[in-house]
Amino acid sequence: MESKTKSRSSASLDFLLRQAQASDLDDTFAINEIVRRFEPLADRLARRATDGEALQEDLRNSARLALVCAVRRHDLDRAGFPAYAEYYMRGAVNREHQRWLPPVASEDREVPLDPTPATESMDVAEVVIERLAPWGDGDVAEAMAELTPPQRRIASMRYAEDAPLGRIATTTGTSRSAVSQRIATIHRGISRRVGGSSEA
Repeated sequence: MESKTKSRSSASLDFLLRQAQASDLDDTFAINEIVRRFEPLADRLARRATDGEALQEDLRNSARLALVCAVRRHDLDRAGFPAYAEYYMRGAVNREHQRWLPPVASEDREVPLDPTPATESMDVAEVVIERLAPWGDGDVAEAMAELTPPQRRIASMRYAEDAPLGRIATTTGTSRSAVSQRIATIHRGISRRVGGSSEA
């Protein structure tokens, strides 16, 4: 019995993902084992966001739920699940933390909720940007593909993470007005592609 348990817990991540997606249940060995393996990441994200132990546990729970969502949405034909999962978990932790900030401070307070440098997060954004609505395929996907890496990072934070302008500016090392201008540029590009308009 012990050797069987040991062999199951040493299963490859790819095998676990396939087993998890094959079942409609979220309380399976595969799901639980994936959550166990990513527990250090959930803990690290929670600790980076706050010193409060009670809030940390809420953030860890948000990260775990996001991980299960990432397992469900992951394309098994693609590599890079750890980066994909981290993106989901980081976004969930950031959103949950935002809910606990004082209402007045949540938009303008200079608190870098995502401590990872923008250049480090860029590859994660590149992986996820192709998979998330509303730019999964078609004209919008083509418009997104034409964006520069910094523009994609901003689009990802704004639309996938629902991040406020102040946090995007802090994370990317730019000003709120620069972020606003880049979002406007992104909107124009998508509008031209989807609506066929040539207006600036």
